[in-house]
Amino acid sequence: MHFVKTEDLCPGMRLAKPIYNRLGVLLYERNTELTPQGINSIRKFSLIGIYVLDPAEPLPPLSEEELHFEQFQTMYMFRLRDELGKLVTGKEPDKLSELCKSIIREFGNLDHKIIFSQNLRSSGDFVYKHGLNTGILCAILTHHLGFSYEEQLALVEAALLYDTGYLYLDSDQLTDFEDVESADYKKLCLARGDAFALLKPQTNEYHLPKMTLQVIAEMIHPANHIAHPEMKEHTWRFGTQVLRVAGCFDQMTAMRYGFEPQSEVVTMKYLFEHPDFFNSTVVQALGECINILPQGACVDLTSGDKALILETNPDDFLQPLILRFSDNRIYDLSDPDVSEKFQIKDLMKTMDNRIQVDEETLKQFQTDTYVTEMMNRFRKAKAKLAKKQKNREVI
Repeated sequence: MHFVKTEDLCPGMRLAKPIYNRLGVLLYERNTELTPQGINSIRKFSLIGIYVLDPAEPLPPLSEEELHFEQFQTMYMFRLRDELGKLVTGKEPDKLSELCKSIIREFGNLDHKIIFSQNLRSSGDFVYKHGLNTGILCAILTHHLGFSYEEQLALVEAALLYDTGYLYLDSDQLTDFEDVESADYKKLCLARGDAFALLKPQTNEYHLPKMTLQVIAEMIHPANHIAHPEMKEHTWRFGTQVLRVAGCFDQMTAMRYGFEPQSEVVTMKYLFEHPDFFNSTVVQALGECINILPQGACVDLTSGDKALILETNPDDFLQPLILRFSDNRIYDLSDPDVSEKFQIKDLMKTMDNRIQVDEETLKQFQTDTYVTEMMNRFRKAKAKLAKKQKNREVI
């Protein structure tokens, strides 16, 4: 699999990912061979490029949930673009509330972990894809953290709107700002302020939830930055802290042309390493909602070896049961004696930023009697630990 710019597409290339129109209608399925007519059609979608399969490469497996997630992202990115377009032209974003309700219906009541797939972004769609994905993460997190429905709606709406200021910046400024004293960061703060004014917070003419306006006001505050010297002097709302985690996770893992995305593992480690800025309860909740290290994922270890996730650990996703390839042995990373020798360094990804899964090796070891028994013991031990933890929380 490799990435090809739209202008370099050739007939005969096979699509690695499906292409949907703004209504969610499937236009080209995966494995479709491009024709001259198809290439001309794709160029009209304003895509900077697409992923294509190598000549002899088999089609990688994708679940129905993952395909539906991609379809949802495409449809609702266009809907958010329409609403923000109204906003910047002085019109009421009258479909915004319904958009938030749709996101919550889809992701605000999940009872299982999902694989959070990222899509490729350009300077032209960065704001919309970032806002939508952050809104989806907020819907997932607020459900897990026990927010009321009204609070869910308010926070998802804040997620869709808080970074509208990026629309006022040049394409080369769509990046993370590490230096809070830089001219670019000051421009971003001014742009966010201008975008916030579009919401008419003084009169609330558009009848946005009060919590939405309050959270956005905190998110665009100059001190709301990990490196700002006055960050700790403020008392930030819990909703703001949830949005802060969701927004950073999306920014760091996003595929942006010209920028190297961070893996979910590296991103989660970064969030955990800065508890003064990223609320640890929220970060932990994110790890409980998203499949950071799913069964079958391939990982790099700190020892320089590679390994396969045999069984996930619900108590700590960084401490699963693994098969190390170098010695073909199984290790429980929740064992202190094992974790002292090596830990998971990073997640191995495919070219299109998907988790690399070795299903064949996983099947081979799942059918082994010894491994099956060991995995069952691992599951029971973790379930017992989780139950004990839950009982302590109830008390």
